[in-house]
This record gives sequence, C-alpha cells and structure tokens, in this order.
Amino acid sequence: MSSRDDRVLRPSRVGDVLFVAAVSGALGFCSGVGESVVRALQQSFYFNTTRSYGSFLAVPAFWYTIAGAALGALVALGVLVFIRRRRVAPTAMAVCAVVLLISYWGSIFRSRFFGSLGNSLGHLAMFATALVLFIVTRRLIGKAIALEPWERRRALRWGVMVVLVFVLVAGVGGWAALSVPVGPGDNLPVTASRTDGALNVLLITIDTLRADRLGCYGYPLERDPRSDGLGTSPVLDGLAREGTRFQSAIVPMIATDPSLASIMTSLYPAEHGVLRNAVQLDRGHVTLAEIFHSAGYRTGAAVSVWHLNGFVSGLSRGFGDYFDRGFHDRFGRHSAWRRLPGDARDSMFALTRDAHATCERAGQWLGDGDERPFFLWVHLFDPHRSYVCHESDAAPFDRDDVERLAGLEGEELVELAARGSRFYDSEIRHADAAIGGLLEAARQAGKLSETIVVVVSDHGEHMDEARLQRAQWFGHSDVFEEACRVPLMIWRPGLVEVGVVSEQVSTMDIGPTLLELAGVVGPADRGWIGRSMVDLISGGPWAEVPLVIDANPHSGTDVEGRALRAGGWKFVTRPGSSAELYDLESDPDELLSLAHSDNCTAAAMSGELARIVHGWSGEEPPEPDAETREKLRALGYVH
Repeated sequence: MSSRDDRVLRPSRVGDVLFVAAVSGALGFCSGVGESVVRALQQSFYFNTTRSYGSFLAVPAFWYTIAGAALGALVALGVLVFIRRRRVAPTAMAVCAVVLLISYWGSIFRSRFFGSLGNSLGHLAMFATALVLFIVTRRLIGKAIALEPWERRRALRWGVMVVLVFVLVAGVGGWAALSVPVGPGDNLPVTASRTDGALNVLLITIDTLRADRLGCYGYPLERDPRSDGLGTSPVLDGLAREGTRFQSAIVPMIATDPSLASIMTSLYPAEHGVLRNAVQLDRGHVTLAEIFHSAGYRTGAAVSVWHLNGFVSGLSRGFGDYFDRGFHDRFGRHSAWRRLPGDARDSMFALTRDAHATCERAGQWLGDGDERPFFLWVHLFDPHRSYVCHESDAAPFDRDDVERLAGLEGEELVELAARGSRFYDSEIRHADAAIGGLLEAARQAGKLSETIVVVVSDHGEHMDEARLQRAQWFGHSDVFEEACRVPLMIWRPGLVEVGVVSEQVSTMDIGPTLLELAGVVGPADRGWIGRSMVDLISGGPWAEVPLVIDANPHSGTDVEGRALRAGGWKFVTRPGSSAELYDLESDPDELLSLAHSDNCTAAAMSGELARIVHGWSGEEPPEPDAETREKLRALGYVH
C-alpha cells in the first residue's frame, strides 16, 4: 500500500488543519441554513423583503460556520493526536452520528421538554456529531489532503457546487414557500380600487397618550416642559386647529396590540383575536393596509416597539415596507442567536426605538422619489413608561418609582408623583417634535398638501387619580376615562372641516373614514363594524352606538373590567365586584357610582352589554412564553 493511500492527517501541518476546519465550517453553514428554513416553516414567520429572509438565513449560517470551523481546528490539533493510530468501527460511528443528529434536532425544536437547557444540549449534540462524522471520514479526508493540486481544485469545485445547490434549494424554495406577501386568507381575496386624484394617507399612532395632556384638549400651556410657552403639543395643536378634533374617541381595549389591530381591521379584539400584546393577528381578517395595497397604493410602516414586529403582531400584512427594530425578534427563537449574551443582543436591538429615529426613517421613505399615492403608518412608543425627561439628564421615572409610591405618604408621595407627571409631559413634547419633523419631511418631498393626516392614541394612561390603587398609578390597566378616551384628529385643509366633534366615536371608525376620504373603494364584504365619519365631520347626522371597552390583560393589578359607554353613561362590570354606573356629564371623573340609585339604567346597560358581546368566542390566546413575558415585564406590562 502506497504512502499516498496510507496517509493520515498530520495535525502539525497548518494546511491540513485549515482544510479540516473548512470541512467542519461547511457542515456548520449547512446546519445553520437548514435550521433557519425548518424554523421558518415551523413557526410561520413572515418576511416582508428579500433582505429580511436573507438575514434570517445568513446570521445563523455565519455563527454555525464559525463554530464548525473552530471545532474542526480543535479536533485536528488535539483529539486526532490520540486516535490517529487506532482503528474505529465505521458502522458504530455512523449509528452514533445518527443518534446525535436526532438529539440535536429534537432538543432544538422540542426544547420545551428540556426547558432552558434545550439549546445547550442541542449544540453539544451537534458538535459531537461533527466530531463523530470526522472520525468516520478522517481517512477519506487524509486522502483528499494527499491529492495533487489539480485534483484538489477539482474536488473543491464539486464541493462548492454541492453547497450552492443546497443554498439554492433552501433559499429559493424557502422564499417561495414563506415570503410571498401574506394575503388576508386563502378564501378572502382583497379587491379594491381608487378614484382619480386619490389622496395620500399618513396614520400616526402614539402609545399611551392621554387626551387631556394636549393643549388642544385643554391642557394649560404653562405646564410646559421646555418653558417656551408652547405647551406639551404645539405640532398636534396646530393640526387640531386646522382640522377636525374628536372630543370623545373611545378605544375598544386598554392595550396596544389589540387596540391597533382594531384600527386596522375595524373589529373588536374578541372578533379579530388579538386579546393581548405579542399575539399575531389572524390571517382571515382584511386589514386597512391590504385594501390600500390592493388599490395600487404604496404602503409602508415604521413602528417603535418589539411586539409590533411583523411576525409577532401580524400587522405587517399589506405593507410593502415594514420598518420594525430589525431582525432581533425573528432570530430570538433561533438557537444560533441565543449564543449571543443577552446584554449584547439588547444593546444591538433595544426593545423600543426613539420617536425621532422612527420618524426619520419614515421621512426617508417618503422622500425616495416614488410618486404613487401612499399609505404610511407610524407608531411612536413615547410617552410610554419608563418616562424620560428630555430637558435634563435625570434618571427615568420607571417601574421602581411606581413601586415606591405604594409606601410613601405626604410630601414624599406628592413630590414623586409630580416628578412622574412632569416626565410624562416631557415625553409628549418629545414625540410632538418628532411628528413635526415627519410632517416637514413630507412637505419637503412635496407630498404634504395631498396627504390626509390622522393622529390617534392606542390608549391613555392613569396618573395619580385618587380613586385608583397606587399600583395603577402611571400605568394603563382599568377602563376609566383617562385610559379609554384618546385624542383623535384628522387634518387636510380643503377636505376636512375645521371644528370639534362632540359625538362619541370609536377608533374602529378610522379605517372606513380614511378609505372614503382618500377615494378608495374596498371590498364590500370585509365584515367591518366601524363606520365612516365623513358625514359627521361635515356636520351631518350621526347615530351614536354603545361601545364596549375591555381592561388591559397585562395590568398585573387584578383588574379585569369591561365597560359599556353609551348616551353619556358608563357601565362597568368586574368579576367578583358590584357593577358601577357613572353619569359622565355630571361626574366626568367617575367618582360616584349610581348603580344602586339608578338601577333601571344599570339594568338596561347590562342587557345591552350582554347583547353586544353575545357570540364573541371569549377564547383566550395561549399564554406567552418565558422570553415574551420577560420582554413585556421590561416594558412595564407584566409585574
């Protein structure tokens, strides 16, 4: 037998070690891409762009390639020194490799059987698999090393071709299967059209904004975080002066994702299925963005908090461009991404984005030269707690401060509560300035004059109302007015009347109103319950309807309320408590319940509430996993 045939790996040779590292790195690359495709299929991820899908493939492939190459080099330098002369049974090693591969995939994709240890066990199995496979094939690798240079080049070409075919099948096939823009459902095609001269639409939603903290809703200008006499909201006040402001706009739930999904679908949360944050919108419901997209609009969105990411919320459907915080949450459940320390991940991709950064990104999208009419949604997370004082470098007012409130009395309590209130005002002014920058970007792009601007909040915020438990201060849990009544204004001079609408409306009415104002005709059978407010804006008749409001399921304060708001009255029910009834005209602060003294009105509203919710499934979505709960806790949703 020739020395060439008997040649085995010599770990001392740098070229041989590099060759072994390359082989092991290629194995890691294929494992990373393969796991990405399987995870995407298993978890039904939605990728808006080729870049997002490519990143989902590339990041794990990169980490697995590095890990595989490092493993190969270590094996070549160390382990084989001790086993190079020993005989190894190939059959036994092959069986061992199969068992380890099954362990790898099983622990990664069924990690709930192993808890938090699942990913670590999976990677140990993968590395052991690579080692065993190398032991089995080391003689073949040794022979490959001994080839003549031209023979190596030919073998390398074949190897590259094999890898490229694998990537082509995984990448193109996976893209075709997963990344075609998601429609409203297999049996619900969206058909819409637009009239000549259709207008642009800019929808701005601001998280946790109370109506009564804006100057246009009566907040004193002297309560000014910048001491410039302009109050908390000069930009929004200007829009309100030149457009229509709604005095009694009501949200269907005191939670971000359910409330926003109701704006996009014109349905109650119990109907569209998003009953808490980080629950994906059911694909069977047509969204506002899908209708605009079908009508030939250019659609885009820029959001500022992790649980509005497209694959988490499902609200990216219908948007051609959806700018969330990046791809962190798509990788969050990927075992490769978990190899990064948590602090490093959070520093690269924070849970939230500043209002100015979000508006700047949206402004860039507006100014890219595309002349099609557009529908743009921008969601700002400010002024959600933790509150930051943008006029100083003071520490934020956060969850720890809220917890301190429970043990304080007298001047200390008043001082800390006043600090939180000031910081909240500062956050509003910060978001207001960001909106001003976005409107200026639209003006510079020559598009503002042909754009309908709508500003609304997803819910309000409790402050230091005396009727609340202190655990509810500086949060949004209950169905009281400061949380369920939100600012709403629609602006477009020459199209939208200037004035104030006092009639009760719902944020679910926004979608139908925008379609009619913009000149878009959507599908007639979309099943929405919201109504167009165009006639109301122009002074026409409006039949108020009772509106149901649900409490925040993330409150952490044992608040499980549901309210009915109708005809100037509010009726509130809570499990295990007596019903409450408030006359909002004479008691706007909801201090005196009339449920016992006016039991006829209470009984009538109780019956109406039961009638509206009749037929709702009431089915709760699955409880969030530990990682999702931790993110929600970091934002103050879960205690």
